[in-house]
Amino acid sequence: MGKISKLEIQLSHDIDEHYHYNPGEQIEGCILLGITDLFHLKSLSVTVTGMGSVSWTDSEQNTYQAQENYVDNTIQVAPVVDYGVTELSVGIHEFKFAYELQTDLPSSFIGKFGSITYVLKVSVKEDSKYGIASILTSEPFLVLNRQSLSAFIDNKSLTSKFERRLWSKSLRSGKISVILTVDKSVYSPGEEIVMNAEILNRSPKLIHGLTAMLLMHSTFSAQNHKHTHIQVVSKRRDNWQLSHGEGRRWKDAAITIPTYAPESRLDGCDIIDVSYELILRVDTAEKKEIKVVVPIAIFPKEGTKITNGDAAMVDFGDTFKSGATSHLTLDRATLQKIPLDKLLQLQCDDNELSYERPIDDGTLRINPLYNSLLPEQAVNKEDAVTPL
Repeated sequence: MGKISKLEIQLSHDIDEHYHYNPGEQIEGCILLGITDLFHLKSLSVTVTGMGSVSWTDSEQNTYQAQENYVDNTIQVAPVVDYGVTELSVGIHEFKFAYELQTDLPSSFIGKFGSITYVLKVSVKEDSKYGIASILTSEPFLVLNRQSLSAFIDNKSLTSKFERRLWSKSLRSGKISVILTVDKSVYSPGEEIVMNAEILNRSPKLIHGLTAMLLMHSTFSAQNHKHTHIQVVSKRRDNWQLSHGEGRRWKDAAITIPTYAPESRLDGCDIIDVSYELILRVDTAEKKEIKVVVPIAIFPKEGTKITNGDAAMVDFGDTFKSGATSHLTLDRATLQKIPLDKLLQLQCDDNELSYERPIDDGTLRINPLYNSLLPEQAVNKEDAVTPL
């Protein structure tokens, strides 16, 4: 780098481990410029850029691409004296800067087929009569568009029900019934979704277990086409088998939303949309899925500080906390008399129940500035989920 031994951007949020900025917030930081010989500084500038981009190739090898620009502004940092040239002596020089972000910026996002990224670029120019033309360096930063959850007036509990009749080879039939209730419809990253569910097997088929999954649907738009990617964000498994005449109850069973789950909708971006749904799937040998679906929304809370340390605190441990599930055994007469929504009155212990770990242990965004926003937990064959 010739006369320049160091060119570094230090952001104030890196020091306080805040790591992200809100739309309308002021970015503050300094530029460290190390000089090894007398340097005639012509200009020192900071450029703030924000861009959204999507790209994918379909099964017929057609490629679709689109871009959006959210910010592209340059500010001059170094003072201009003595006919436009500032002499810098040997050593480390510090230049402070500040830039106020626009109020309508979408949140940062990194997905399978698209992203929203923000970058600071620093340009150093020496007077051409004395040496080099310019040197560049860059530093990415995160934008988090917080929403006031008080704006969601209808943030109430949601209930979804489903029944399906199954037949045996001997032509006996019966229904599998499922009811799922969540405590509310709008959540924040890091929160737990509290579930209450009742499953009753009146069919001749064996239920092999139950799976709760939080799915993120990322929809990318380009050239009048759309492409959706489904990702398992969080997952819980209940491996208790249910024969004919048996039921299962979940009481305040919880599934955790990852701390850096992208916000729903991605307001301010027209080429990427994000939505979430919670699915309770009844696992049988049938080809057709038996499931209930509850749509939910995720928005960051106002005033909540998300730090780098929080990124590794997502619980991918055992299925449910002790006491969150219980087994129901009903005789034939009781099966016919008790409706599904009254099964809450029937309880029993299952302290001897053993669980399987639903997915591998992992952490999120150890360095939130450089890694992807979510672990790539693809929907594989075992966890195939048909989009609505």
